[in-house]
Amino acid sequence: MRELKFDANLGFQQEAIHAITDIFLGQKVCSSNFTVRKTVEEINLHEDVQGYSNRLELLPEEIMENIHAIQLRNGQAQSPEAITRTMNFSIWMETGTGKTYV
Repeated sequence: MRELKFDANLGFQQEAIHAITDIFLGQKVCSSNFTVRKTVEEINLHEDVQGYSNRLELLPEEIMENIHAIQLRNGQAQSPEAITRTMNFSIWMETGTGKTYV
């Protein structure tokens, strides 16, 4: 089995990263209280973990505008579908070697 090597400094991988993160362009970083519970095995690890909630403040229309901008930037046809309550995104990334990762 081949090993997937990721180098965030390669242009095509930077484009893939931006295609993902730009979906949420305009989302504010916000704090909220939530609880993370450790399992019995994790209690003894003595590591501090800071978590971030995923409270989405963008409207579905704003997310769709971001998606359309990403598609336009990448020469893709714009998705006609409206955003539903749950979002599921597929990211296809060309590796530069003729292979595509999904």
